[in-house]
Amino acid sequence: KLPLEVLTRVFRFSALLEPPIPWATNLMSGLSLLGWMKVTNVCRLWRQAALGEPTLWADLNLELGRKWATELLARSKSVPLIV
Repeated sequence: KLPLEVLTRVFRFSALLEPPIPWATNLMSGLSLLGWMKVTNVCRLWRQAALGEPTLWADLNLELGRKWATELLARSKSVPLIV
């Protein structure tokens, strides 16, 4: 029942505290390797909130591979990127 602004703010803190593990993109070891991005797998509301907040995706970690870099670019829309 949190407002979306508060929920996405929590996601931003989570992104700072728990980044994805770059080498884990090729492993099938579970959601914990996704870091903060696992919030998109909790429920539809959390997924929509996370995907709808471009600043969450602006940290362009090239170590995640080309596929993720492309996806992060698309999700970050027109916000300034952190490379």
